Amino acid sequence: MIFFVRCNFLRAVNYITNTAVYEDSAVAAMIQPNPGDSTVYVFTFNCIGTVSGFILRPGHDDVAIEPEILGRIQRVASCGSRPFQELEGLFSWNILVGIPLDLLGIYGDSWPMEIKGNFFKCATATSQPHFMSWLPVDGNFPYTLQPDRFGRMILD
Repeated sequence: MIFFVRCNFLRAVNYITNTAVYEDSAVAAMIQPNPGDSTVYVFTFNCIGTVSGFILRPGHDDVAIEPEILGRIQRVASCGSRPFQELEGLFSWNILVGIPLDLLGIYGDSWPMEIKGNFFKCATATSQPHFMSWLPVDGNFPYTLQPDRFGRMILD
């Protein structure tokens, strides 16, 4: 996945895996790898590539994905990897993310493959808190689990 972002405030305080990266200038993906199963993976990345990951199942407690497993996700962030306090101005940044398919429970060679999901932009602790989504949702990030609002994605 490649995310391209423009913003007025840039923040990257969280630098430890599975911390509140959604408070920083961040993006997220909710992925439902098997549309017939209610399991959803949530990955949030701030502008320096720090990742937070959870597995969500309706009616169950959220399960944090182990930092060692999240460490397998490849990340290249245009803002580097060092944390910094909020900056004001007009910023553009991007992050390239490579999630191994087996981390999502996807195995085999049945291509193309349909999955479902939604993408988000958030920055809840900046001077201009905001939350946006690719497809409309009701509620607030980070736990806006609404699979009925997920879009189709084809992996090929």
